[in-house]
Amino acid sequence: MDCQADQWIHPMNFLYTLSDHVAHFGLEHHESNDSRVPERTLVDPDVLRASAYLLPHEYVHSWNGKYRRPAGLAPDGKDGGFEKPMKGDMLWIYEGLTNYLGEILTPRSGLWTAEEYRESLAKTAAEMDATAGRTWRPLEDTTIAAQVLYGASSDYESYRRSVDFYSEGTLIWLEIDVTIRQLSKGAKSLDDFCRAFHGGPSGAPALKFTTSKMLWRH
Repeated sequence: MDCQADQWIHPMNFLYTLSDHVAHFGLEHHESNDSRVPERTLVDPDVLRASAYLLPHEYVHSWNGKYRRPAGLAPDGKDGGFEKPMKGDMLWIYEGLTNYLGEILTPRSGLWTAEEYRESLAKTAAEMDATAGRTWRPLEDTTIAAQVLYGASSDYESYRRSVDFYSEGTLIWLEIDVTIRQLSKGAKSLDDFCRAFHGGPSGAPALKFTTSKMLWRH
């Protein structure tokens, strides 16, 4: 994986459920994930294509979100605990960067073709362009309201916005990647940033970073 430091390697366990009788989602952990998809996912090409990004996304979370975690999601710099509320203002990094890298890994791992990746990216851009709520509600506001938006109904979704830190986060990190490539005249990319920022010895999560620490030190 081009954007992972060589020294940061550990076993990853995938609990992959194929069933039409459970909720469908992906839940990340540091060295494992719980991913649940429709029963025929592995035998129906259309269904597989629709969820092909799920396992790469959850894999990326192992180091973006678990190994390195936004300070607001690790109160007092520790993992777990319910005595203090979490602050999700950096979900555009936790989920947005993960979404971008996970979708890149999908064609790199052969689960999508390059054309399927470009089609997915174009669909994301079109959906964000048509989201009326982007004219008045900043993306950060969707991050701090995530606990409400995750379970919200679809009524007026375009106007009030949803958990757009996934899809708009993808576009933000695409722009960052392109900017790095342009300014370095092709010598560097987001892969180099990720190797520097997420690099470290394998082992327990190295928790807690802030936006300034992430963006200016690397």
